Amino acid sequence: MLLSCWHLGAAPKTDAALKNPAVEFTDIVIFPENPISPKGSAKADALSSFAIAFSQINQTGKVSEESLEMLIETLRKDPHAGLPLTLLIAHHAETGTLDNATRVLLPIALEHPGALRLNIQTAALLTNEERQPEARYLLEDALESSPLEKMASEDPDTMAELLDALSKLYTQADDPASGEKLWDKVLAIPDIACLPAARVAAIVFYSRFADQGPDGFFSGWSKRRYRRKLEDNISAFEILWDKPGMQNISLLQPLFEVFKRYDMQDRGETLILQNLLEQIESPMSMFTLIQLYSDTGRHADLYRAWRIIIETNRYPQIGQIWKFVTRGNGNDADFYMEMGIAALSAGFLQEAVRAFDWFLMLNPNHQEGLYHIGIAYLKMYQYEKAADKFSLAKNLPEAHFLRAKCYSGAGDYKRALEALETAKDIVKDDPARSNFIDRSFLIEYAFTADLAGDFEKTQSTLEGLISEFPDDHVINNFLGYLWADKDINLDQSLELIKKALAAEPENAAYLDSMAWVLYRKKRFKEALSYINKALKLEGELPDAVISDHAGDIHFALGNIKKAVEFWTLAIGTHSQHLDKKAISEKIRSTGGRQ
Repeated sequence: MLLSCWHLGAAPKTDAALKNPAVEFTDIVIFPENPISPKGSAKADALSSFAIAFSQINQTGKVSEESLEMLIETLRKDPHAGLPLTLLIAHHAETGTLDNATRVLLPIALEHPGALRLNIQTAALLTNEERQPEARYLLEDALESSPLEKMASEDPDTMAELLDALSKLYTQADDPASGEKLWDKVLAIPDIACLPAARVAAIVFYSRFADQGPDGFFSGWSKRRYRRKLEDNISAFEILWDKPGMQNISLLQPLFEVFKRYDMQDRGETLILQNLLEQIESPMSMFTLIQLYSDTGRHADLYRAWRIIIETNRYPQIGQIWKFVTRGNGNDADFYMEMGIAALSAGFLQEAVRAFDWFLMLNPNHQEGLYHIGIAYLKMYQYEKAADKFSLAKNLPEAHFLRAKCYSGAGDYKRALEALETAKDIVKDDPARSNFIDRSFLIEYAFTADLAGDFEKTQSTLEGLISEFPDDHVINNFLGYLWADKDINLDQSLELIKKALAAEPENAAYLDSMAWVLYRKKRFKEALSYINKALKLEGELPDAVISDHAGDIHFALGNIKKAVEFWTLAIGTHSQHLDKKAISEKIRSTGGRQ
């Protein structure tokens, strides 16, 4: 009889990919005098069904109902067939009908528990439909029906995948006993114990239970046992990792969270560095090392790793790997952004500026790039340069908030207030960013408006805040002091400051506010008591405003010499809140000298 056989390349995953399949058909003759076994006959029939289905798909460029039925028929005849299974699931994924794939595949998988790949894929479909108990039964049956030693030696990757999938189902079901029983059984088989992927799955499983639950006598014993087995599997994995040909960098990805949770990042770093020594030009290893440094906040090491990638020619495939890591959205210029962020986090400010400059040469209007270089300049106290970069990040309210900080740092409070207004306008036009205008922002806005001399904006902002946060001691003190300083609403001011002091009775600023409102109400002796408490808390060099208030209170009580001493101390202390010319005039009016 006449059959068709094929030579397979990469399996196509979508209908579109089938237009140019990597498959060549060759007619061969099977002579009648060469009898075929029943099993071989089934495979031959399956091959014939698949050839027809594939031919139809190849001609039309899509999976029709007829060709779909032929793929299903192929799997019924040969449940071990990998490519028909891949095509079937890819079609249903593309058409959004994965539930139909489950309906078709489940009976075949139940009938053929030894078809591991089919059972694993079907269990994944069941899990996706929240049918975990059925998925668990399917995989347990597949495991019981398979000669484990043989499968581990003939198809170790599939065996490890089966164990990982079943182990995850036990974890989801919060069933550590079943998972422990599974791993005790399979890891006693040498060929499975030597699979690095199996060890990784066991590590992830035990990590989920080694630190959970109460520390009672029995539960604590279980947790210690799981922790011991976790450590044993990590040690076994490290031994395997050290053997030639056993290092697969993708196996380290699931371990990162485990290493992080148990403070074992140094062990993860050792494994990656071992891989780099074996494969010095492996870009994936470098990216894995970068991920570890990023997750653990080792910014200086992260910056150095990025420098190695960018400034050497050791990684010619780095662009391809970068696109893989960023899911196709990355480009080579992004290397400089990542290096700049690492340098900025490590405090290498000049290096950060250089990296961001390179990035912005290639992406001159990139909002985040402008924002980050602005931060670098701000940390270097180069306010004008920082403000200039922040101003170009037109769509980021964060940038304008920091631009306001730059202007405030330079003493230009009016421009600072304008920058905060810009940030508010951006948020107003983008409801998704409404949470940016929060309590902290509005307090900063009120503070800046006060320094800019805009009393109305300061007052209205604080009144809005206090209606939302009536017990916030910072806001109570701010508005109470504002009114006291303007000599208005003194009764309300007194009540607000009392609330603030009740929350923080040892706060020198709040004690000063109380002294000041009492001074305004001409209760000078009470004011003196509070200002003395504030001065005591401040120590030898009190805040200039507190010193100025102490001078005014002493002057009101007739203590002229003391008043001049405190006014003189205030003038000699830096403060952005103080009118030093007015204080000098007070000293001159008493006949003192400045």
